[in-house]
Amino acid sequence: MQETASWMWSHFDEYKPGTNFGAWGVQVARYKILKLNNQRANPRVRFNSDVVHLLDAEAEPVFEKISPRMQALEKCLSGLCERDRQLLFLRYEQGLTVKKMAQLMERPIQGIYKTMARVHKLLFRCVRQTVTIEEMN
Repeated sequence: MQETASWMWSHFDEYKPGTNFGAWGVQVARYKILKLNNQRANPRVRFNSDVVHLLDAEAEPVFEKISPRMQALEKCLSGLCERDRQLLFLRYEQGLTVKKMAQLMERPIQGIYKTMARVHKLLFRCVRQTVTIEEMN
């Protein structure tokens, strides 16, 4: 799971906006599992292909629900000011620690934490409101 998430972050520029993010993630996970199976020497530890297909089938409805949230998040992110987007970029795309961000931006660590909390809260509310409005239409 961690390898899949890490790969997706580092290759996010390959994701095509407007497509199903969840399906893309499941596809990446499927390839990671297949690669892991091929690398394992002990066949008793391998995932059975039926298990992989079952996971796909179970994951699909979950990701169908996530897709509207991802679209809402993209919309909400575009509404942030440049400074807040830069903060998120440094933290989540560059993977910087809050301490490194504070040094780079010449701001107190607590200030970065407070700003991040504010931005997270703002995004949460925006996504929730956007999804609710979309469901009503």
